[in-house]
Order: sequence, then structure tokens, then C-alpha cells
Amino acid sequence: MTQTGGRIKDYVEVRRHPTVVRFQDLDAGEAAWLTESFLLTREVQHHLRTITRLFRQDTGSGVFLIGHYGSGKSHFLAYLALQLRAGRCCRTRQRP
Repeated sequence: MTQTGGRIKDYVEVRRHPTVVRFQDLDAGEAAWLTESFLLTREVQHHLRTITRLFRQDTGSGVFLIGHYGSGKSHFLAYLALQLRAGRCCRTRQRP
């Protein structure tokens, strides 16, 4: 077995960011890390498309966000909130 002698940090850049997302922190300038580092998997993209369709309906809708502790529910909601604020997600139809 050959040793390469190195650490993960020698090969990969790891950015420090909070491990807990607090929605009051989304207004801070440091909130950009969430959008920049959020991994848009196929499943996440599917959920964002579904939410977009629901927001475009003329009737109200409800959504449950269910997941185990630490599965990323708050990160998903924070990402969604930032995208909504920036106008990049879930644009609704213009009402007459």
C-alpha cells in the first residue's frame, strides 16, 4: 500500500459556513454562501419545479416539508427564500 501523504484540505477547498441556518441571517451579507454552495440535485430541482407550478395556480396550496433531523430542510427553505427574493424562482403569473 502506498501512502500519498496529504490531507483532504490539500485537494479540496472547504468553505466555512454556519451549520445551522437562521432565517433572520438571510438579510446579512454573508448569506450568499447558501446560494453559491447549494447543491441542486435532480430531486431538489424537481421539488423547485413543483413549488413553481403550485405558486402559479390561481388557488392556494399547502406544502409539507418533511425530513429527518439534519437532512437539509432549513437549508432548502433558506435557498428557496433567497431565490424568491432575487426573482429567480417561482415567478407567479401577472394578475389582470
